[in-house]
Amino acid sequence: MRQIRRSLKQHDQRIKIFFHAKKEAMSDVEPLTKGLMEEALADTNRPDEGDYLRFQYGGYTLSYGHKPSGDGYDYSLSIAPKYYTWRIQDEQVTKELEEIRKGMHFHFFTSDREKIRKIYDWFYDHVTYDRVHEKNTENHLKTTAYAAICEREAVCQGYCVAMYRMLKEEGIDCRIMTGQAVDPKEESPGRSESEKGEGKRRNTEYHSWILVRLGDFYYNIDVTWDKELGTHEYYLRGKSFFKDHKPDAKFTEKSFTDRYPVAEEDAGRGGFK
Repeated sequence: MRQIRRSLKQHDQRIKIFFHAKKEAMSDVEPLTKGLMEEALADTNRPDEGDYLRFQYGGYTLSYGHKPSGDGYDYSLSIAPKYYTWRIQDEQVTKELEEIRKGMHFHFFTSDREKIRKIYDWFYDHVTYDRVHEKNTENHLKTTAYAAICEREAVCQGYCVAMYRMLKEEGIDCRIMTGQAVDPKEESPGRSESEKGEGKRRNTEYHSWILVRLGDFYYNIDVTWDKELGTHEYYLRGKSFFKDHKPDAKFTEKSFTDRYPVAEEDAGRGGFK
């Protein structure tokens, strides 16, 4: 698992795995590989692992074989990951992030709340939503930290991956959430309930946002929507406000909600009115 994670971070084009088994188990190879990849992509304390890897990678192709050897079989696996960026682009992200973080002037006494606010402000002020490639499912670069940090233009996933990395660099625990969300234009400020279509079926889209720890609980941040709407309505929000975002089923499982307890109420507006 560590070998796979290290290879993913290095953007290795092929990941080779060899093992010996006493019985023929070719039917177990694919589920075994899937499990190993899931472990390699599991969340850790490192900013360049966990969701940072998971959301900048589009699966893999697998080839494998075995041959008799001694008291069993020797197995060989070859995993070819599909990356959304090149290694050189990820290196550029690291360099650019160093400069951005220097400009934030964080120090030992900077509170987590201050760090979260400054990081949120940076994305709000510097990254534009990529309307040109929004619906282009073949353009994966728009979903990456490189798009948000280096090109300053990305879709929601790009915002989130970059924000995840920056928050983790500052020691703030967070996760990238995905699920269905009501079209932000239907939630724009000043719209009446009839205009929003209360009681009617409303347009939803697949979306991603950030879950961030502050104190004992986790809170939702959706800087993409705030940027689109020109508001700060989706900053450090608890469950009671965030009902227009429906997380994927895996985020509602007890194992996840116990590990990442989301507050019912908001964490305060952080200076926003």
